[in-house]
Amino acid sequence: MFPLLALEAFVKGGPILFLLLALSLIALTLVIAANKALALVPPSSKDYVNRLMTALDLEDTHDVKVFLNSRSDPYASVLKVLLGNQEKSREIALEAATQEGIAQVNNLRKHNMVLASIATSAPLLGLLGTIMGLISVFNVISSTGLADNTALAGGIAEALLTSFGGLLVGIIFLFLLQVIRKKIENIEIKIERAFVDVLSHPKFFSRGGEEEEA
Repeated sequence: MFPLLALEAFVKGGPILFLLLALSLIALTLVIAANKALALVPPSSKDYVNRLMTALDLEDTHDVKVFLNSRSDPYASVLKVLLGNQEKSREIALEAATQEGIAQVNNLRKHNMVLASIATSAPLLGLLGTIMGLISVFNVISSTGLADNTALAGGIAEALLTSFGGLLVGIIFLFLLQVIRKKIENIEIKIERAFVDVLSHPKFFSRGGEEEEA
């Protein structure tokens, strides 16, 4: 019964409501993809940092390099870049790690712009559909008059369906987008802490460019 009522509502809502349905399916696909990517990121970078700190204390980073090369998450990627610039100056290593961190965060954000566009445009599309519906209602009124108030009320209700649909899509995906943004912000903070902790280790540049410059 409910599927039939939903289908009837979509038919009454016209093409704008079907467009909103298509946009919501696209947005849902992007939300799922974004959450899958975020689920692959470990909850913390502490394990990586602790392994690397221990390796630096022992002055043997071979095993930790093998460990990091077996991982593809943002923390591992940034720390691999740091180790790759260990023989260079602090400024070069910091710049390389920063750029890699930005690239990793941007990769996690790649769906956000489309999600934001859908969330902000859906209410406007709903309003457009309502205006189109009201124009049709007033055209009927101008032709037939106000003889049937029930039909008039029904026509206005149908016109408002698109506004309801647009607001619903916008609110839902704006909320989900904010959740995704918050998760990415937390990852960004953890990435920065990870490479700052490693760079602050006294033995990180022990055989690197800073000694050569001194």
